[in-house]
Amino acid sequence: MTAKRTTQSVTVTVDRELVNRARDAGLNMSATLTVALNAELKKHAAT
Repeated sequence: MTAKRTTQSVTVTVDRELVNRARDAGLNMSATLTVALNAELKKHAAT
């Protein structure tokens, strides 16, 4: 039995310098984007 995947691969376009800075800082860009999207969706739902 295989587990159903809850994530999906997507392609996004991000400023190159921003990507470099995030990598240099050791940030997990997928996790960071997930948190940011959830925050934006909560704000959107509140309007």
